Amino acid sequence: MRIELIRRQSLMNQQFFRILTPFRLVALGLLLPVLTGCSSGSDELTRYSISGEVTYEGKEIPLGEIFFQPDSEAGNSGPASSATIVDSRYSLPEEFGVLGGAYVVRISGFSAPGGTATGPLALRGPPMFPDFVTKVDLSKSDIQKDFSVPKK
Repeated sequence: MRIELIRRQSLMNQQFFRILTPFRLVALGLLLPVLTGCSSGSDELTRYSISGEVTYEGKEIPLGEIFFQPDSEAGNSGPASSATIVDSRYSLPEEFGVLGGAYVVRISGFSAPGGTATGPLALRGPPMFPDFVTKVDLSKSDIQKDFSVPKK
């Protein structure tokens, strides 16, 4: 039985290598960069780190999210970025940071976890405030930017 298994594997290997003729290997070599996107994984954009503090009515936000979307109405374009707010602090390293220029920033904040919720809802409490949206102009450098969410 074991000898039969080895023979089958050998036959499969022979058939596989017959399929990989020199022409097919060259074609595969030419197509591989196209299929992988011809890049090293970088989006070729200069990004800047951004970090700071987010408060609501001067109080700490236990958990939240902050989204940075380039403001297309102001002529800015590019990828959006987001970070988790923990104990009122957020931080985005350079590789996930912002490009600078005009941005629309959306902030969500949640109370400390508690109650009887299960699943993803158990990780955060109820919203502290409706999503807060503001527009900012960010410099093209590493940035320390604080936000204060007013009561609506």
